[in-house]
Amino acid sequence: MQRSSETIGAIAGALAKAQSELTNPEKSLVATIRASGPREMDQTFRYAALSSGLDIVRKALSSHEIATVQTTAIDTEAGLIRLTTTLAHSSGEWLSSDGRYVKWPRRRRRAAWERRSLMRGGTRCSPWLESQERTISMRRTYARAATPI
Repeated sequence: MQRSSETIGAIAGALAKAQSELTNPEKSLVATIRASGPREMDQTFRYAALSSGLDIVRKALSSHEIATVQTTAIDTEAGLIRLTTTLAHSSGEWLSSDGRYVKWPRRRRRAAWERRSLMRGGTRCSPWLESQERTISMRRTYARAATPI
């Protein structure tokens, strides 16, 4: 499978310029992880909203005429949903990458909700899945980039 156009000079230059404009989003939100035992303390930290990071990236890419396109494909044999991201430049050049592979839900009870949710990028459909993603996201954020208050 081809992962890029024949030439990538124009899109590579545009990406380099866009990267120089990227800044870290403001950590405007506060989260608290409650202590799991009596001898532990609650942990509080600041984090940035995903939407603010996406706004920064979209603005930088679009100012250099780069569009993002994401598609999903279902691999029924492996039971996976594959997410492919493509960066397309106004010159016609493009780069593509396969990213997230998500197990296709098998349980009958949550399956319909989860499938719709996964096809939409993993949010906004299943209350159960949203709560799981928030929990995982908060744990990753805390483990990797926690800034104690």
